[in-house]
Amino acid sequence: MDAAVACETARAFLTECPGWDLGTAAAQRVSCLVALTEDMDALEESLIMTLNPSPLTDPLDGDPWVSAGPRTFAASLARFETLAPHTPDETKVLASAQGLRKDSLRYGNDVQRLHSTCADIDELEKAMHAVGAFTAQRYERTVEIRRNTEVELRQRRVRAVVAKEYAVPDAAAAMREDLELARKVASELRCYSAEAAKSADDDIAKWVAKVDAARKPSPR
Repeated sequence: MDAAVACETARAFLTECPGWDLGTAAAQRVSCLVALTEDMDALEESLIMTLNPSPLTDPLDGDPWVSAGPRTFAASLARFETLAPHTPDETKVLASAQGLRKDSLRYGNDVQRLHSTCADIDELEKAMHAVGAFTAQRYERTVEIRRNTEVELRQRRVRAVVAKEYAVPDAAAAMREDLELARKVASELRCYSAEAAKSADDDIAKWVAKVDAARKPSPR
């Protein structure tokens, strides 16, 4: 029998016929523990594939045996919590599941609250030290993606500037404006990646030298 079905079936027996079999309570605890473990593994597997917050970690309202609905991690956790486990193994699994829920909720809140400024990304990076190893991996991936995205956007802007050529000698004003923009973007890059900022500075310096050389009058 499926562990979740066995868990609920045992609950029904205990509710309707509490004295029917003394082994039913033990069977319920075992089956509910297995169901929670399976659903926790399934949730972690699904969370590895996405960086979006998961509604499956939201705590359930009301009686989990009545209003939980289809089988989910949240339902299995809520049901197991009502059994007040006492054995070391049960306590360990429950603590792990509660930690996953707490960390996942924090991750979802942090990702929705913070955006992609350098300060926001730094805050996300700091936050991953306050959660378990599994959720810390999700923070790390999110930080990496957001940082790389911001770096790439600024690198494109710098490349667009340094690709420009000026056909007329009196384009000094346009060049100064472009140079100011490129240096501003390169300065922003330093917060996200010192290596990318240095590369941008080098490209800008080469571009300035190239433009200056092109603007010099040809020797007669």
